[in-house]
Amino acid sequence: MATAKQVKVPANKTTYVGVHGTFSSDTCSGGTIPKLSLGRKPKHGKVTFKPVGGKLSEGPCKGSYMRGTGVFYRPNSGYRGSDSFSVEYQYNYFEGAAKLTHTSRSYRIEVQ
Repeated sequence: MATAKQVKVPANKTTYVGVHGTFSSDTCSGGTIPKLSLGRKPKHGKVTFKPVGGKLSEGPCKGSYMRGTGVFYRPNSGYRGSDSFSVEYQYNYFEGAAKLTHTSRSYRIEVQ
């Protein structure tokens, strides 16, 4: 089981906490953008998804542009403390793949 991504966020603000996309390190090109859905909902906030894009900051394809779906979290007004949620996503492992790959990612949030 993968370790949850831990993120510290400020109270009362929507904060970018992660991104999901596909990318080939062989060709340094982006793949299809995964379809995201909320698995386990947060108890103390709201999660939204938005299209994002940018250049990779590390690895063999540093500087290559990638598109994906950003994950944003906003705590309930006045809330401080811990929260968690999971994001489920499906994507073609490669362009033209016969079936979709399904996986999930958990997030642990600390609202400060």
